[in-house]
Amino acid sequence: MLSLGSGGGKQPAKPSFVSYVTPEEINSEKEPPKKERNPDLLPGEVVFCSANPILKYTQDELSQRGVFGTLVCTNFRVSFISDEAQAEDTTQHFKNKLYGENDIPLMCVDHIYGGYDDKKKMITGPLLKNKYPSKIIVHCKDLRVFQYCLTYTDEKDAKKIFQGVVHHCLESKSLKCVFAFSYRAHKAEMQRKGRTVMFDSIDDWNQEMKRTKGTCKLVTENQSFELFERLPQYFIVPATVTEEDFQIAKKFNGKGLP
Repeated sequence: MLSLGSGGGKQPAKPSFVSYVTPEEINSEKEPPKKERNPDLLPGEVVFCSANPILKYTQDELSQRGVFGTLVCTNFRVSFISDEAQAEDTTQHFKNKLYGENDIPLMCVDHIYGGYDDKKKMITGPLLKNKYPSKIIVHCKDLRVFQYCLTYTDEKDAKKIFQGVVHHCLESKSLKCVFAFSYRAHKAEMQRKGRTVMFDSIDDWNQEMKRTKGTCKLVTENQSFELFERLPQYFIVPATVTEEDFQIAKKFNGKGLP
């Protein structure tokens, strides 16, 4: 009978390596694919510069997690477009007709900081003596804070987007150069129907008389206020009122219709 050797009854050694890195952090360390995207531009909006991939951190300063995407600087805003597909049922809490929750209007920027290792330095101009920072921190006038990581971006693209954001956000602008100051979207027919009727035009009165099916007539002879100074440019009177009645009314003390 063969006897077992001294090592025959030993169990295989268990692995002693323990990983303290979460799978999400491992995935974030991998270089993401470069896939540049552009936002939905408004009429007259022009893209100055863009960079991809950019890592946008969450709003929580204690968290270093985020999403990859494209950072774009236009003549109106700094916009971040995520590479992740947004679910249809996801509601954006900060959105209006001009920009969304990932957009920063240029005039809304309060301060820009550059992240150098563990230090944060305020940027006061586009001319940098040192190397471009690894992180852009934007403080907005509406108390929002955005953090963008440039570590995964090409050095040339990172320098270009950083200088572009700083230049267009911090340079002094006249009101003529402010994009949203004179911006006006084209009025749709539905928007016109929903507006407040001021009765300061012929169309307003015609629409009102058509709606009420009244028998009044519209007076348009007072456009320059020569007929009655105290009455508006356009007003309605009963259909029985004649031109002679207007001439008689001009002789009244109040110079108006009774």
